[in-house]
Amino acid sequence: MSLKNALLLAGWCWCCGCMLTGDEDLFGVFDAVPPRVVGTFPEDGREEVPTKVDIRIWFSEPVDPVSVNRGSITLISGDDPAEGRFEVDLEGLVLFHPLHPLIPGVTYRLAVTTEVTDLYENPLEYGLEIGFRTLR
Repeated sequence: MSLKNALLLAGWCWCCGCMLTGDEDLFGVFDAVPPRVVGTFPEDGREEVPTKVDIRIWFSEPVDPVSVNRGSITLISGDDPAEGRFEVDLEGLVLFHPLHPLIPGVTYRLAVTTEVTDLYENPLEYGLEIGFRTLR
């Protein structure tokens, strides 16, 4: 191995003598901007939502699929969280597919916590809670 390659592997820049610090990313992009929720369906306060609906949450950037789970995003009527599965796309959309139709004429609460992170592990800028009511 040449001295030039050995210095590069060690983090030493052979042309100017600078040294990378531990928090610098040589091969990627550093992102410190937290994601935000930019929209939901149903929207907050919406009435007469169909009972067979997929919940949609749009984020300002893609989110880490590992951070999307029953602890970070919940759909609740009363004290009972709805069961379902999540689908996360690469554009910043999260779909929640309830396993069963929602209960008619009931108010639901959708909560998104700061446990949701982007692909660089930045937590959601702030949590969100919305409410909607299903058709009777």
